Amino acid sequence: MFDRVLVPLDESALAEQALPHAVAVARLTGALVTLVRVLEPPTSAGVEQPTDPVEWQLALDGAHSYLARVQRSLADVGVIAAVEVVEGEPATSILQHMHDTNTDLLALTTHGRGGMLGHSLGSVASKVLLRTRINVLLVRSLHAARGVILALPQLPSYATVLVPLDGSLRAEAAVSVAVRLCDNTAAVLLVPHVIEDGKPIGRKIPDDVELGIRSTYRQARCDAAQAYLASLTKELGNGTRSVDVNVVSDEDTLTAIDRLTSERAIDLTVMTAHGETGSSRWPYGSVALHTIVYGGTTLLVIQDRDRQELQQIRTERAARERQGHG
Repeated sequence: MFDRVLVPLDESALAEQALPHAVAVARLTGALVTLVRVLEPPTSAGVEQPTDPVEWQLALDGAHSYLARVQRSLADVGVIAAVEVVEGEPATSILQHMHDTNTDLLALTTHGRGGMLGHSLGSVASKVLLRTRINVLLVRSLHAARGVILALPQLPSYATVLVPLDGSLRAEAAVSVAVRLCDNTAAVLLVPHVIEDGKPIGRKIPDDVELGIRSTYRQARCDAAQAYLASLTKELGNGTRSVDVNVVSDEDTLTAIDRLTSERAIDLTVMTAHGETGSSRWPYGSVALHTIVYGGTTLLVIQDRDRQELQQIRTERAARERQGHG
């Protein structure tokens, strides 16, 4: 499932909230965990400033000591971790490290030492998430801000895991991962298929006729969804696994997921980066991207496309273009 897990740390309690979740996944899959600490040279107005050699060496020693302590805490719960101290701009350094080490799961929190300033994502998390092309385990710092602190050796206890499906094989790529996590924690696997309310037909016909057409279309979609989930239930059921599948009707998929998250007290959401459309133009589809930015649960996004298939975003292409001549 996952072979190499990267956990960026900045020596803050918020960033460390990713550790118990990363350990839970690593112990399940036997993945190699790497802890990385990025030290950023001092800057002023965006310009790198001279660094006192002694102060910089002290910072390096402190970073190594910190990672060694965290490394020991992981060893105490049965996970052998590598450590790495990197110098540079945090987001760029993390992305480069993932590329160089062929990381296939990034585990991080929404915020780090900068704290929560009313933004759903901190600056480093935002930059990394919007450019990464791999699986992502995102832990919400808002839980720690509300006093729900998870620290090793304590591991997360997922009571209900949400896997929203749209009927596509691409979306189903998240199911196998969620099933293994549920089997390991005896969690309930909640699998909704959202049927969005029909949109107006767009041409002038009597209201009662339009209502009838939309109602018939919606019922046909519900029947198809019920049949799809019934076949999926047979595949998922093993006699001991608790699976809850249902067709959900709402104004749109995003609203339905948000409502289910609150009503069912979801602990973990697992979804693929793309759904039925599966566009390679962006690292995430609209539902995954919205959930990353505005969701309220711990989130595991399974990248359903090979990183080589995904196109570079415009800013990445622009940064690689030659800036003039001469």
